[in-house]
Amino acid sequence: MKFNHLPAFEKHLASADPDHLSDVYLIVDPQEYVQKKLAKRLLQEGEEWSQYLAEEITLQKLDELLNSYSMFSKRICLCIISVEKLPKTFLKRLVDYIKTPLAHIRLVLTASSMTKDLAPFVKEGVALDLSLEKPWDKEKRLSNMVMSMLSKNKLRASSAICDQIVKMCGSQVSLMDQEVEKLSCYLYGKNEVSRADLEIILSSPAQSIFKIGQALFDNHLKEALEITKSQKFPLMMLIYSLRSMLQKGYRLKGVNQNEYAQKFPQLKGYLLEKSLKLSRQYTNDQFRKMLQILFETELLMKSQPINEDFLVSLLLIKLRGASL
Repeated sequence: MKFNHLPAFEKHLASADPDHLSDVYLIVDPQEYVQKKLAKRLLQEGEEWSQYLAEEITLQKLDELLNSYSMFSKRICLCIISVEKLPKTFLKRLVDYIKTPLAHIRLVLTASSMTKDLAPFVKEGVALDLSLEKPWDKEKRLSNMVMSMLSKNKLRASSAICDQIVKMCGSQVSLMDQEVEKLSCYLYGKNEVSRADLEIILSSPAQSIFKIGQALFDNHLKEALEITKSQKFPLMMLIYSLRSMLQKGYRLKGVNQNEYAQKFPQLKGYLLEKSLKLSRQYTNDQFRKMLQILFETELLMKSQPINEDFLVSLLLIKLRGASL
């Protein structure tokens, strides 16, 4: 049985839990953090959790795990992360095992992509494959997830606010979890999240990315590239932040000085000064070209399986060229 949407998989868990779960599960998602998070959902009360990274396992260790017993619980939930990294001989051993699995072991495997070597686990067990999820479906799912997490902490948030959190975090679930936790702590005792709250709490990643934009637009391309390589920001987060910077600069070009406070109340002091500098630095045509490059890069990222580090470097080089 194979699921391509998380809600359908969750419905399966709810209806099968706890007595009718499969002995074999495969979780596929590009983010290892998500793999681990979803895999842990399969642990049932009274079961022992045993988790290993694929690269840490020897063939002897694998045999020991597949024949192990627990002294403290009736069942073991054995999880192997990034199973696609196992040698073919190891995968063959797993395929042989799932044909006659032990009743006291639930085998949970995770991978970053669905390969043909993983087909037997789909056939013999239950699989959740989110690797081919459409970008807009993923963003909607993550936005709903953020709303649900906030709701559990007794915080209301509009869909627009949740969408913004997803974009600011570059759709990186680990970062989203972290930022939602920060918001919940900051807003303890309150009942609603506002955009002003986001600007305060979610400022750290944005401030770091602001340095990339500042270096790039100050004609220091090498410095901007070095920052991205050293800190590994998600491409979507970088696109979102650079677009915000350029849009502010572009819009300021058509605003009189006495209208700054009214039309851009969030721009004050140093931030207003930097935005005005950017606004005067480029022509309308240059701003439009750079915004178009951001749009094209986002479209390329969402439609083609291209290495993200490569796209980040290509984006900065193209933006620098358009600014000349």
